[in-house]
Amino acid sequence: MQQKSLISEYFNGKSVFITGVTGFIGKVLLEKLLRSCPGIDKIYVLIREKKGLLVSERLDKVLEAKLFSFCLDVDTIRKKVVAIDGDLSVEGMGLKESDRQLLVQKVAIVFHVAGDVKFNETIRDAVTNNLIGTKYITQLCRQCLALEALVHVSTAYAFCQHSDLEERIYPMTVSPEEVINAVETMNDKELTRYTEPLLEGRPNCYTFAKALAEHIVHRDRPDRLPVAIVRPSIVLPTYQDPTPGWIDCFNGATGIGVVGSLGIMRIADYDGQKHTSFIPADMIANALVAAAWHLVATRPTDVQIYHLASEPHNTPAVGKIIAAFVLAQQDSPSIKVVRPHAGIPQYRPSRLRVWLTVMVSHLMFAYLVDAIIWLLGHKPILVSVTNRMHNGFEMLSYFWMKEWTFRSQNTRSLLDWLAQRSPKDFNDYPFDVGAGIY
Repeated sequence: MQQKSLISEYFNGKSVFITGVTGFIGKVLLEKLLRSCPGIDKIYVLIREKKGLLVSERLDKVLEAKLFSFCLDVDTIRKKVVAIDGDLSVEGMGLKESDRQLLVQKVAIVFHVAGDVKFNETIRDAVTNNLIGTKYITQLCRQCLALEALVHVSTAYAFCQHSDLEERIYPMTVSPEEVINAVETMNDKELTRYTEPLLEGRPNCYTFAKALAEHIVHRDRPDRLPVAIVRPSIVLPTYQDPTPGWIDCFNGATGIGVVGSLGIMRIADYDGQKHTSFIPADMIANALVAAAWHLVATRPTDVQIYHLASEPHNTPAVGKIIAAFVLAQQDSPSIKVVRPHAGIPQYRPSRLRVWLTVMVSHLMFAYLVDAIIWLLGHKPILVSVTNRMHNGFEMLSYFWMKEWTFRSQNTRSLLDWLAQRSPKDFNDYPFDVGAGIY
């Protein structure tokens, strides 16, 4: 007898609200819910107008992504997904009263996925994009009449000034309100001087704002509402669901891999012995859905925090990962390759060698290629790509030159609970980062 999906049964007739659906993780979560929970009533997605596109047009662009064509009928799912015009940086999310009442009356689960994952953004932008919106989400949750759970997406590096991280919220020397007030009242120069000592060793304002957002969620959640905070580490393309290797952006580690495969990157300063944690996007989506169901079924009184991060004992060293990637490039070279890639980069090359390679083989080569492109009547691009690559190196160096231990007792407990309660859902929603996928 075929087992039933208890998760799918729970979502039958329910409506959910998702922020950040135009982003990478948001798309993967939306696809998973539509495919695995066909009885779901409506999925309301918060989208703002951007670059002259209406929210309905931006939703159409989301659903036109290749991700939604593997296993879904797009015409059918369009009836279930409803775009809500709003902006997380605006008071009350800029919602029309009719839309607010719709969410208040209908929504059972909120997935707060939105966030601006830029490691070089200013403190003003980081707070606006990652903290203030979380404040407005908790305010909305306190109004919702049918709400059963809130799942908030953070980052495993929110408290990265600690090398051994537990699934708990660490104290901070400043409150979210103090930082928000500083953003609203100080000029950029004053704000930088004010916030720099508050980072406590964090490498950027993004991780600082995400840590403050966790404090907002913990403190301002509605009374007796079950809440989960999910902390993914460095996000990779999908592992297997609905298809292996899907991605629609080239930021972070994926972007570095792409410029390497195209032959643009010739050298990198990294420690090949360090272990850097990764998590595929489909595992994040699976964990978000499973965590929501667990919250509803068990109704914990305290915020549940889940690390989605491979630990050093089950993650190969960075050098081995790069070597495997280079072999994959050799087996399946890109048709857009600029020049043959440089092989496996040397660990910790000398500063002189880095400087010479950057000047000659990166920048001079880029200017030469762009000059040829310009002479042929096309828009130059390689200098811009090369500069973005160098900025990416600088922003990511903190993360691939260090090592963290992410304690994952809550995640293990969630997996065990899922396996005992619903073996089918344990198989259909895999997110065990210790299962040897690396």
